[in-house]
Amino acid sequence: MRMKRIIVVVLVGLVALSAVLVVRAVLDVPVDDDRVERTAIADGFAEAEERLAGAIRFPTISSQDTSLVDTTAFLSLHAYLRDVYPGVFGTLRVERISGLSLLLTWEGSTQDRPPVLLMGHLDVVPPGADSLWVHPPFGGERLDGFVWGRGTLDDKIGVVAALEAVERLIAEGYQPERTFYLAFGHDEEVGGSNGAAVIADTLAARLDGKLSFVLDEGGFVGNGLLDGLDVPVALVGVAEKGYLTLELSALAPGGHSSAPPEVTAVGRVSRAVARLEAKPFPARVDGATRAMFEHVRPYMGVTRRVIFSNLWLLEPLVRSLMAADAGAAALIRTTTAATMIRGGVKENVLPTKATAIINFRILPGETIDTVTERVRRIIDDPDVGIAPVNVYFDPSPVSDPAAPPFALVRRTVRETIDMEDLVVTPFLVPAATDSRYFTGLSDNVYRFLPVVVGRDELETIHGAGERISAENVRACAAFLYQLIRNTEQLKDGPADQ
Repeated sequence: MRMKRIIVVVLVGLVALSAVLVVRAVLDVPVDDDRVERTAIADGFAEAEERLAGAIRFPTISSQDTSLVDTTAFLSLHAYLRDVYPGVFGTLRVERISGLSLLLTWEGSTQDRPPVLLMGHLDVVPPGADSLWVHPPFGGERLDGFVWGRGTLDDKIGVVAALEAVERLIAEGYQPERTFYLAFGHDEEVGGSNGAAVIADTLAARLDGKLSFVLDEGGFVGNGLLDGLDVPVALVGVAEKGYLTLELSALAPGGHSSAPPEVTAVGRVSRAVARLEAKPFPARVDGATRAMFEHVRPYMGVTRRVIFSNLWLLEPLVRSLMAADAGAAALIRTTTAATMIRGGVKENVLPTKATAIINFRILPGETIDTVTERVRRIIDDPDVGIAPVNVYFDPSPVSDPAAPPFALVRRTVRETIDMEDLVVTPFLVPAATDSRYFTGLSDNVYRFLPVVVGRDELETIHGAGERISAENVRACAAFLYQLIRNTEQLKDGPADQ
């Protein structure tokens, strides 16, 4: 009898719990429910794709070794932009930073309102083998409704869209109330230490207070960008992961391979790599990723809606589901990627040194120091050296998606992007952008351009066949045009003081 009562209590409890889960999902409403009228301004940027195509024709490839940088390509691009945007370069104050970056200042009519910073970068990564490109990487060809070439998506579109918007506003006689800065770095692809970092220092010395908000590259618009979501989504980055590369090294006496030691240098480093891969960093659904789910879950199917509306109980299940997919896992944990390994010169010679390169993308909430300490603890071998290489930096702070500037970006997206049921959501950017240098200058740092893409197009970033549709070029210019105008209604409160 007692067992029956226990079973009944358990069943009643399960029914009640199930009811709670379902009710929470049913009552879950969109975080925002903006109702806006779409603007028809993109047609005013009919020449934008040709100007972008022209910018693509300059092979502005950055390099860690500055002696390899073709400075003529960058300076020629500067001259080209000055030629095709005479209003901008004749009205704004133009400064060259570190020789190859650009900082443009559009003075506002009042100094009482916090300025805004719009960003892009002039440099691109190498194209790789030309044979992989159907259209030349620096040809700037306009075919089949696309502009083709390296930098079309990453990130000369950001530069051209900003200049297109400001050029048109100047032609219309528009004068902004607040000051706008346009910052175009020349070394984003290799860390930004001589471009954006110096621009940030320059602005820090001039500003009396903080920027209202910063907008850089990062998120996109599209269908199928998030699993389980059948409506289009605009991913506005409110944070980005940190970056760390560690070199693992082991030394050994060397000798003939016929008399090897118990563990060779290669074996010791390989064992260290295996230990790291066997113990991935713990997964967490918090910060920008949790905010993303809060925004998109009302638009999910019933099963996923129940799951994501009840993270208080089902977060372990969510972590397990996301961890099974490499792209999703990157949003909930610090990732560990063994990317290079070296050791030995001949098959019958014991190596005297072996090294492995491990790249980490650090989740907000962790730091370079905590990651390095965890690596040291997991490897647990005093004979394995651990040292950082190249550029490394902590994750960015998470900008509050409830702040007024985020609402401004969301509203502008909906006004200018003609997609039904478009959901605008905060997002954690897994990659690095120049915007990280400006987090000390603003509490509101966003990473987004309204380029509508599919996963196949995203794969061309840093790959062959990079391209952007003419429609996307016009949409990006229209978005920034409208965003600048909309800042007149932006309320300056604690979030942007």
